[in-house]
Amino acid sequence: MINILFFTFLINLLIFLNYSRIARIYNVYDIPDDVRKYHKNRVPLLGGLIIYFNLFAFIIFSYLDFFGNLIFQSKNEINLFFISVSLLFILGFLDDKYNVSANKKLLILSISIYLLSLTDSNIIISNLNFSFSESKIFLNIFSIPITILCFLLFINAYNMLDGINCQAAFYTIFIFLIFILNKVNYVFFSNLIIILLFFSWFNFKNKMFLGNSGSLLLSYIIGFFFIKSYNVNSTFYTDEIFLIMMIPGIELLRLAILRILNKKHPFKADRNHIHHIIISRKPLLFTFLIIQILLTLPFILFKYFNNFFLVFFLSLAIYFACIYYYSFNKN
Repeated sequence: MINILFFTFLINLLIFLNYSRIARIYNVYDIPDDVRKYHKNRVPLLGGLIIYFNLFAFIIFSYLDFFGNLIFQSKNEINLFFISVSLLFILGFLDDKYNVSANKKLLILSISIYLLSLTDSNIIISNLNFSFSESKIFLNIFSIPITILCFLLFINAYNMLDGINCQAAFYTIFIFLIFILNKVNYVFFSNLIIILLFFSWFNFKNKMFLGNSGSLLLSYIIGFFFIKSYNVNSTFYTDEIFLIMMIPGIELLRLAILRILNKKHPFKADRNHIHHIIISRKPLLFTFLIIQILLTLPFILFKYFNNFFLVFFLSLAIYFACIYYYSFNKN
């Protein structure tokens, strides 16, 4: 375990020390436009490439049985995971490079997840098991459509988080820590946390961004392993997963409704996100801390109260209180 982490640290240290050279070769940048993007200089969208490189290394090591059965149970699982993350990385790269339309991305993502669900039954949400009920709800013919919908909703909700530096990365680290504490592929996620800590430093310094390729990869990995661990080991309850993903989901719903009311595409980017609202009143660090508290609070409260409905409505009230307060309070 320690040897693997040390190896990951050294490899990524070399990558990040040579990030400017890699950026020139990769040649994908986020260009400021003074409309939604206010950074001063163009910033390399290297996050997705670095994450994909590490995933590729993990997959090679898994083929060589370097991790035993800590990450994948069979060669077929390795193949399916590699194909799926590769498709998402390519889609994200094309979106970063050429700005693929929201409708095309939704279609490609839907088809990709559908094909994956046909080959791996362990990523299909076939039932809902709640902490407050002894009975499971079986989805039957709705299993695959609901699985696709859940993936699409979280991928889009996660993408909306990537609006201020380190916000998405630290939320991801929080989720990966939950996986590790629940003994879900702890070697895999410990390595990814090291990568994200490296990335966060450069992201904080405005030297690189995740890009859509990075956002797609991380959100897909989160969804993939939540469903996998739920189906294979019953590690989490449905309502527990919901609370972990709750705030990005509520933010997605709020923005979609606002955009539809304004006769815009529900997934068209704007500056009405909660981090935009807060940062218009407060400094970046304060905004970052408030968002991280909102993101982690539902899960923490659930562990303390063990009452889904209490935690849900309390978290919802705090979220909308922040929206209201920072929308109208000028102090």
